[in-house]
Amino acid sequence: MGPKSQGPQIAPNHWGSADLLIGEATCSIALLNTGLQDLIQDYTELIYIWARKVIPMRTVIVGGGILGLMISRHVQGSVVVEKGEVGGNSAASLWTVVPNLCLDRREVCQYGLKAYVTLSRTLGFQVEERRVIKVGAYPTEGVVLGREELRVLEPSLEAREATLVGKGVRIEGEEALKALRDGVDVQGDEVIYVEEDGSGVRVVGRKSSYPGDYVVITAGFGSALLLERWGIKVDHLKGHVIRTGGSGLNSILLAEGRIAVEGKGGLVIGGDSIPSTDPSVDQGRVRETLEVLSRYLKVGEVREVRVGFRTVIEGPLLRRVGRVIIAGGYRFGIAAAPYIAREVRDELRKLELGVS
Repeated sequence: MGPKSQGPQIAPNHWGSADLLIGEATCSIALLNTGLQDLIQDYTELIYIWARKVIPMRTVIVGGGILGLMISRHVQGSVVVEKGEVGGNSAASLWTVVPNLCLDRREVCQYGLKAYVTLSRTLGFQVEERRVIKVGAYPTEGVVLGREELRVLEPSLEAREATLVGKGVRIEGEEALKALRDGVDVQGDEVIYVEEDGSGVRVVGRKSSYPGDYVVITAGFGSALLLERWGIKVDHLKGHVIRTGGSGLNSILLAEGRIAVEGKGGLVIGGDSIPSTDPSVDQGRVRETLEVLSRYLKVGEVREVRVGFRTVIEGPLLRRVGRVIIAGGYRFGIAAAPYIAREVRDELRKLELGVS
């Protein structure tokens, strides 16, 4: 007779195999959960798109500068409330984007540069890539150019040496503002205050009131009194934009704290900045700017001088209080507007989907 059956034998690695099976099952469940999460997210996005078509969200944007117009392009069913000329303060700008000048916010300006190039193709305004050259004292780094190298790259400049500090873009500002303004619902009114109730918000102006689901306040010139309600301090930096005859400049020029770039209408110069809200032209600062540029470049007759203001808020990019979003916090103006507008869009979508 053969040996008696001992019953099923347990291999020494039985429990290890069980652990392996459990691990595989756990991984499968995790993958299933991930798949379900992705599916839920996809369906949520579809519901979001469908809901916006059936019941459009209404967002009231306070401020019709470049940032307000950019946000409006991202947000369906929005209305822009602006007391003055749409894009008026933004028009008093050099309309250049130089990421290497943005220091620790370089990625913000780099995004802005790419966004303007893309928008120019879609909306039909002019954007040109330019090399950026520094002469004299200016806080940035780059590749040093000798006199002969400089003459090859930039024959119009007179300097013993210069520094090549990368690339930037020049934007035809008036074209860009006109293109961005097209199709935007703009209401000419001065906003007095914003009030919130359980179901929405209401922007109260001197002429009318504007109900909405959410409000975005862009921290532009003239927003200081409105933002005091939230304890936000706003600083304004005054600068001049000077337009002169053409100089033959091919690059974006950084010269002792000033910036110059050639556009369709000639040379455009700016870069001076002082804390002030005085809208009048400071002839002394204009002369100082022209003297600086004249050391390096042939500057033509002055054709126009505009005063513009850069609004500065210390702290985060966005602040949200209930249904109110306050957008600002950068010194980089036009360069940062596309990035900030995208962040506002994403924050509004989170609010709608109930994501904190």
